[in-house]
Amino acid sequence: MIVYRRRWCPIWAGILAAGGTLGLFAIALDMGAKGMEVAPLLLATTYLTLTLLCNATTYTLSPEGLSVKEGVIPAGFRNLNVERKAITGGYWRYNFRAPNSGESSHWAAGVTTVDGRWLDASTRYETEEPARDEAARLGRELGLSEVSRLTGEQPKRDLRVLGAILFWFGMVLFSLVGPILYSL
Repeated sequence: MIVYRRRWCPIWAGILAAGGTLGLFAIALDMGAKGMEVAPLLLATTYLTLTLLCNATTYTLSPEGLSVKEGVIPAGFRNLNVERKAITGGYWRYNFRAPNSGESSHWAAGVTTVDGRWLDASTRYETEEPARDEAARLGRELGLSEVSRLTGEQPKRDLRVLGAILFWFGMVLFSLVGPILYSL
């Protein structure tokens, strides 16, 4: 069994979010009774801070398949289980990120599925060689005869992120509409 764990964000980003949340709490305390108007915003930012600090994605690869668990605090993502019979191969690839995207380009190893998804399961690597070696290790764990280097864009995106986007959109909407409803 191979297990990878990837934090959702760097610890500094969680600390920055915590600082912003504490700032909002200070403003609410200073406002006294009117501070209740920002209570929904405080709840949303507190929830976001806890999510950023506590959540990590865990990839577990075994001869039975791949399991992806998305943290301990619900954030709109669904966990994913891919049975071994739905895995068509192993790979390593260069994951290019645009310079202005805020993410760095890296090498990764993972599995391809019957429905065309590429699931990067490994940690991020600076060079190709460790990613290739990790892809071979993933292939051995799954009993694959070979692994290959993939190039280009993913043929099919993992749409689980849409649930998270809708979840956080709802939180922001609640934060904005909550004070209006409270004042009525």
